[in-house]
Amino acid sequence: MMRSPPLPKVARLVAAFGGVLRSHGLPATPDQTIAFLRGVILLGPHGIRDIYHAAAATFGPEPEQRAVFDALFRTHFYGDAAEVASAMTEAQGDQHADSDALSRERGTQSSAGEVASLAELLKERRFTDAHGGPLRDWGRQLLQRLPRRRSFRTRPSAHGSVLHMRRSLRQLVRNDGDIARPEMALRVAQPRKILILIDVSGSMKALTQDYLRFCHTVVRHVADVEVFTFATRLSVITPALRLRKPSAALDAASRAVDDWDGGTRIGPCLTKFLSVPRYAGFAAGAVVLVISDGMERGDPSEFVKAVRRLSRLAWRLVWATPLAADPNFEPKTRAMLKILPALDALVDGSCPRSLARLLLSVADPASLRTAQITSGVGEGRPLF
Repeated sequence: MMRSPPLPKVARLVAAFGGVLRSHGLPATPDQTIAFLRGVILLGPHGIRDIYHAAAATFGPEPEQRAVFDALFRTHFYGDAAEVASAMTEAQGDQHADSDALSRERGTQSSAGEVASLAELLKERRFTDAHGGPLRDWGRQLLQRLPRRRSFRTRPSAHGSVLHMRRSLRQLVRNDGDIARPEMALRVAQPRKILILIDVSGSMKALTQDYLRFCHTVVRHVADVEVFTFATRLSVITPALRLRKPSAALDAASRAVDDWDGGTRIGPCLTKFLSVPRYAGFAAGAVVLVISDGMERGDPSEFVKAVRRLSRLAWRLVWATPLAADPNFEPKTRAMLKILPALDALVDGSCPRSLARLLLSVADPASLRTAQITSGVGEGRPLF
């Protein structure tokens, strides 16, 4: 078997830059590294500035990561290690300042875990073995208690209000054009779709495994359900959760998500979800459950716009926050206050049991109103 020739020294230096970025917590996929190499070849390059532009274009660092990115580039290609240490210290200082500002804004709302952040952290997370227990027993009730919608499919019924065209035409042919009694049909009622969006950022770290166990139970007992995770990226984990064994399902889910315990970019993630027609189509007429503390770190305008659009698509839009474990909880961030009118309910999401009770009662308007933890919800849309 012939071995491929080794890369030239310059090519090895360029290819190694992706590993340097990953080792310092910046995103750099193998595809981006290959694109970086191709960009360098395309540009010539005529100088180190061309290499820098190729790196910035292919790896695309976020604005708050640009100082660290530039310092890593200079260190890797110039050998200035002190530059990186200075930039990392400055970035950490900015992050601490942002965290202090957010903590002041949150007041006592700190029970969800670590402080929310915009920084993207790509990592893999392992979960311990999970047992079904009470959640498994609850799952058996779920399909019978879900809200239903009338589909366009029909079934023969003597008490139906719709003409069963196919059976009536067959009777017409058999009786030489005469129908003694029209065949009637009844529209079939089907369970509504369920869409679950889980925040897996660092501020939700303590409860992530419980939420995944809850979603695994839902997926195992309901056919028409989709589950997504979001932090700084959007990921689909429904195929992983369809595995029968909980430990295998959680292990597969851990491999399907790259941004466990990272920063929080709710607005961009929801916008990306709504920009994919297949995803947005699934949300139409569905029970949409968002499990998040709502700590959006960026500009809340994109976040509010995405939630309002999701509200228009959904049959019910319910927001479950773990911060409601505090009996004195009231939403105080600008983003959460602006989306309250677009929600059908803002409920306690501090444990899987409360989420289970929510799904069992979502078909009952009175029960859903009882689950409310604050006022001002649903003022921007007709309630039930």
